[in-house]
Amino acid sequence: EEIHLPHDAEAEETKSLLDQIGRFETSQLLNISQLKAHLRPYQEIGLHWLWFLYCHRLSGLLCDDMGLGKTHQAMALLAAISHEDGEKSKKYLVVCPTSVIYHWQDLLQKFLPEMRVCTYYGVARTLEHFETDSDILLTSYGILRTGKEDLRGLYFELSIFDEIQIAKNQHSQTHAALSQIDARMRLGLTGTPIENRIRELKSLFDIILPGYMPSDAVFRDMFVQPIEKAKDEKQRELLTKLVKPFILRRKKSEVLLDLPEKMEMISYCDLSAEQKRLYKEVAMSMRDTVYKELQDENKPVSYIHVFSALSSLKRICDHPSLVEGHDPSQANQSGKWDL
Repeated sequence: EEIHLPHDAEAEETKSLLDQIGRFETSQLLNISQLKAHLRPYQEIGLHWLWFLYCHRLSGLLCDDMGLGKTHQAMALLAAISHEDGEKSKKYLVVCPTSVIYHWQDLLQKFLPEMRVCTYYGVARTLEHFETDSDILLTSYGILRTGKEDLRGLYFELSIFDEIQIAKNQHSQTHAALSQIDARMRLGLTGTPIENRIRELKSLFDIILPGYMPSDAVFRDMFVQPIEKAKDEKQRELLTKLVKPFILRRKKSEVLLDLPEKMEMISYCDLSAEQKRLYKEVAMSMRDTVYKELQDENKPVSYIHVFSALSSLKRICDHPSLVEGHDPSQANQSGKWDL
């Protein structure tokens, strides 16, 4: 819808800004040549939205469905900001769940090879040379909770919070730790901005855009009670308008034409020496047990032993540690790790 404003300098500037908002345009050139990956059309739209927020010193929540490449869009933003930083003095922070910290490390090294990553995790973690030798600080929510004081004094040009719904409880230590991060732009990644209650959305916004949402009491009276209890569509629409500029969410059904066709690949691998040994031991033990029971004609064969052994054999084929209980990163190897 075209907006008619008086023809003076201030009005023209306002109209220009409104036009930029509608098209996610900025005066700063977007260059992601450092990113060694190709973005799909909907990811390019997401990147332009993120770049617009960054250029206007704003923050946001990228809430695409799982599998649509939120991580790649975040890395593209890192590449764009880094390209603008001619002196390479800016620092960046990525916080993620412990389970994916090494996945993030691999992706950053693969798709942003020019940026130096410091993985702040494990008992030997240190920030001693971070400011001189690294560009990106990668850590987990657990480490951030226990070592938030270690990051005090550090300023980040961009902070990325993967699976930010972990901090949906406003009284949690994780929420408090994220709120203390000093950054120009905060980007939250999640496929589920609201899991159970509307209050969770405010918790995430209090991290991403501190002070934007009304106070707890006002938010409860304006949105939580009318929407959750009275099913007030007017207040739901008002809340949607309030958060829409700072949330981008696409579902898979909306971008099907941009997605590649599903591919299934069958890969074969050999068992490791450790797997072969365990597999043979369990198989022989099962054979001996069943053979003894078959010899006793007065006793019915118990198939529980058979099913239990088959389950153990399947776990051995995945990884020996699933049977022996060792740390998979320290002992025993699986043939599947070579794929």
